Amino acid sequence: MDMWKAFRKATEMHAPQAAILYDKFHVLRQLNDAMDTVRKAEYKRLTLRTLLAANKRLNTAYVLKEQFAQLWDYRSEGWARKFFENRRKALRWQRLEPFEKFAALIERHS
Repeated sequence: MDMWKAFRKATEMHAPQAAILYDKFHVLRQLNDAMDTVRKAEYKRLTLRTLLAANKRLNTAYVLKEQFAQLWDYRSEGWARKFFENRRKALRWQRLEPFEKFAALIERHS
């Protein structure tokens, strides 16, 4: 389902036994928003010369985005959770706040 709070609340109220599964499209949209926020902040912050050197942060953000997208490759909930926790721990060293916010959003919805 969509990650909209109203959908979740309605499901919890009318079908409390139902397992809620957020669809990949809506989760990845949040991830793309995090990526765009990092990219725009870097472009605003840097001159052209330093932007070329700063591509490391943007590349890191792209790699993180691709890694998080691998979550849907898991068939077991336990392995998917383990993968997510490992990716979330890796964010601590990256200093990319939009990705930390994304991970917190996913954690709140799990």
